[in-house]
Amino acid sequence: MLKKRKTTFFASLFLGTALTFTPLSFVQAEGESTPGSNVALDVSWSAAAQAKVTIVNNAGKPSTVTVTGLPVGALVEVYDQPSGGKVIGKGTVKQGPKDTEAKAVISIRDFGDKVKVYISVTMESTIVPIDFAAKQQSKTPVDGDVTVTNKVRAGDTVEVKNLTVGDTVKVYYIKLNSKLEPVIDPKTNKPLIATATAKVAKDKTSATVSISQLGESGGTVQVSVTSDGKLESVKLDKSFEEEKQSNPPAVDKITVHNYAKMADTVEVTGLTEGDTVKVYYKGSTGKEATATATVARGKTSAIVNIAQLGTGDGSVDVTVTSKDKRESVKINKTFEAEEKTKQLDASVLELTPKSATEGSLKVSVPTQGDTVKVYQGDKLLATTTVGSTKTATIGLRNLVEGELGVTVTSKGYLESDRTTLTFTPPSK
Repeated sequence: MLKKRKTTFFASLFLGTALTFTPLSFVQAEGESTPGSNVALDVSWSAAAQAKVTIVNNAGKPSTVTVTGLPVGALVEVYDQPSGGKVIGKGTVKQGPKDTEAKAVISIRDFGDKVKVYISVTMESTIVPIDFAAKQQSKTPVDGDVTVTNKVRAGDTVEVKNLTVGDTVKVYYIKLNSKLEPVIDPKTNKPLIATATAKVAKDKTSATVSISQLGESGGTVQVSVTSDGKLESVKLDKSFEEEKQSNPPAVDKITVHNYAKMADTVEVTGLTEGDTVKVYYKGSTGKEATATATVARGKTSAIVNIAQLGTGDGSVDVTVTSKDKRESVKINKTFEAEEKTKQLDASVLELTPKSATEGSLKVSVPTQGDTVKVYQGDKLLATTTVGSTKTATIGLRNLVEGELGVTVTSKGYLESDRTTLTFTPPSK
């Protein structure tokens, strides 16, 4: 234990006088003087420390209190009252130059009309070494108690078990940007390390640290524990797996319909409820565009609608994203150019002349809603849409003897090639 001892004495002084005090054992003593004389006052702090105090009370400049005979380091304080007073000066005993006597010289701005001061000396006891225990370090988490979950499209987590209430878990990981790329420190040209923490709650023995994103690929984080009143533990390196990836669609399960004058479609079968199909294609501006569709409840397929793939042939890239998994690799699927409707066979056409310029055409088509057109040369003579009976009779006028051309256009297909018939006016 360190001890300090403090002794106080007082001395009478007069302006323009110098007073020298010689040791006297642990008593408060008073000396009186007449102008121009010195009064000696003996004060003793210990048998080994005999001190002398010299006070010079100046006018017009700072006064001084000089104390000798004390060990180096002793603190000397000058008070204006014997108790509850104010310190008007203080100093520490220092060794004089070239091994001269050690002393404390205290400058007092002005004693004013005081004729007494009170001096205390504080001396520290011998220093005794005391041993104590070093700060303890927290226990490093066990690898088997740490679980890293690298989720898809959600915050990732690091859970640590077998802890104590109040323990703090700290996770060190590589900071990523919005594109899930490492953020590089310009000073070191290395990835920046970010941290996240969690504390073990009351009545719990585990803590879960939430991290916005660890990245799609696998990697390593460092995990530490800091217990109450202890230093942070050694960091544990804990590896984690990449985000699980969805299975790509099979090429033969993808069907692309490049329709004419209506939205095109990409159908994928063999899927699971909730799967999302994404199609990458070249848009009307020539830049890559995307379209998606999700497998409905109880279904195993999805159809993606695309405004227009173009009239010619080409290809699209198709992916699948399943629940809690990241997007699959792209599968390329080619498609044909927009198709013409199948040409009508002459056997489904029946042309009946009625006059030299008129006639009728009976036609049968494969699909309700098909559109039939009749041409003579470059001139369009008639257009009709076939109803639910899939047959229609078309009246024709302004005919001339010669060839007629008949086409059919089914929904989603281009107009077919012409089927040729010959119009011959009836005999007179």
